[in-house]
Order: sequence, then structure tokens, then C-alpha cells
Amino acid sequence: DIEASEREAGALFPDAGALDGAGVLEASLHRIVGVSAWLSGDQGRARDALHASLDRARAVGAAYEEALSLHVLGELAGEPETASAAATILSRLGVVEIRATPQPAS
Repeated sequence: DIEASEREAGALFPDAGALDGAGVLEASLHRIVGVSAWLSGDQGRARDALHASLDRARAVGAAYEEALSLHVLGELAGEPETASAAATILSRLGVVEIRATPQPAS
């Protein structure tokens, strides 16, 4: 259930700041919310969450999280330059493969 997953991820935000590596966790949570919103049809909210994920990942120097968020944006929004930027970071990190982003049902 997409809505339940989104609520659960969103509920973690207040606690994330108290943990070691909080910036990485926050970037991940924003990405989860972004994918969930996209799958629910709310593309505006999805883009906001994905850009928040990018901002947080960049703020804490989390290149892998940055690449994952760029990858999701590239796949869901059909932005080849964004997907290319993700591929560049992943290659630099030595990542060979990542999972495909879930797509909305047709």
C-alpha cells in the first residue's frame, strides 16, 4: 500500500535527526517519499521530495544517496541528463548495478 508506506517513511523524519548518519537517512527517506508520491500520481510532491533528497545528500557529502536520487529523477521524470549524472557518480563509486525504480501501473 503506497499511502501506508509513505506515512511510515514520513513518520521517521522527526527521529532521523537524533541518529548518527542522520543526513544519509534523511536523504533516503525523502527519496522513498518521492517515489511513493510519484507512484500515487502526485508528481509535484514527488519532485519536491526528490529534490529535498538531493539537497540533503549533497549537504552531507553522501555521493551514493545523491546518485540514487538522481537516478530516480532520471527514470521517473524521463530526464536523460539527470540519469547520466547519476551514472557518472555511480561509476566513480564503483557501483556496477542498482535496482530499477518502481514504475506507476499502466
